[in-house]
Amino acid sequence: MLSAKQAFAQAMTDALRVHYGRIPSAAVAARDFNLRNPNTPAISEETARRWMRGLSLPEGERMTVLARWLGLDMNSIFGDHQTPVFPGRSDQQEVLKLLNELNATQLAVLKNLIRVGFLSKTKGQPAFS
Repeated sequence: MLSAKQAFAQAMTDALRVHYGRIPSAAVAARDFNLRNPNTPAISEETARRWMRGLSLPEGERMTVLARWLGLDMNSIFGDHQTPVFPGRSDQQEVLKLLNELNATQLAVLKNLIRVGFLSKTKGQPAFS
């Protein structure tokens, strides 16, 4: 059985092959990823190489950007692994699926709503229930 990193690397390189007609260099993958991801610091060629070789996994918004850009289905990639993204929490899995469908503008609005509307500024506790 492939590790989560290896499964992701396989899915990513397969999707890159479809997108470009071949597997691009890590430099090309990093450049094109950075063009699609203005909300976080740019990734290096080495970061792209590590993702493509199964040495590390992208986190947070970077995973979302890759999923949208390359049409990756995170459930099919990580679904066969022992540790699901949210073990035993189908409600959180449903939220993650919905988040992956948001465009950049919708995602920015949601982030702001969560920061300002749902969390108190003092303790990070819900402002209301």
